[in-house]
Amino acid sequence: MFKPYFPMKRTVTLKDWGKQRSKERESPAPEQPLPEASEVDSTGVILKVSHPPVVGSDGSCMFFEDSIVYTTQMENLRHMPPTASPQPQEVTFLSFSLSWEEMFYAQKCHRFLTDIILDSIRQKDPKAITAKVVSLANRLWTLHISPKQFVVDLLAITGFKDDRHTQERLYSWVELTLPFARKYGCCVDLLIQRGLSRSVSYSILGKYLQEG
Repeated sequence: MFKPYFPMKRTVTLKDWGKQRSKERESPAPEQPLPEASEVDSTGVILKVSHPPVVGSDGSCMFFEDSIVYTTQMENLRHMPPTASPQPQEVTFLSFSLSWEEMFYAQKCHRFLTDIILDSIRQKDPKAITAKVVSLANRLWTLHISPKQFVVDLLAITGFKDDRHTQERLYSWVELTLPFARKYGCCVDLLIQRGLSRSVSYSILGKYLQEG
């Protein structure tokens, strides 16, 4: 399901990850390009990213070295920015503009969204059901539906536990964690653009839904 992608190694000085914007970028390395944006715009991609230790902005000593994220911004990842002035040493750690607790909840939200999709695929659900799950995740991520509507529609799908208690708890949890997850996803996108990932694997959801 996941295809390997190994970017060129670079060292870049990073400041406020959450506020940086994309700049003019060069063409990607030809040996192993990431997928075309046209392949993923409608459904999104799941990324598995290995990277230097990432710490929060609150001074916590806790860190992450791996991230699994859902993204719809693959067109931003297909190009690398111009190389900044070379740095003498490799990056030993990175800091995102999120506290460690916010990053923790962000990762939990990404895991939830990717797990409901991948579980449907692993369980060999009918493609129509998997497509519903993928569509709901995409619409939630792109803010086309509210967290409350997402939960109502998700729990209405066959196989999900739908009761008032589950619905209320899940709604509150998604509403809390989604903003952190979206910000964390932007940071990971930028990390990849800057060539700071150690490895990236990706799963194109649209291709799976079109097969067979």
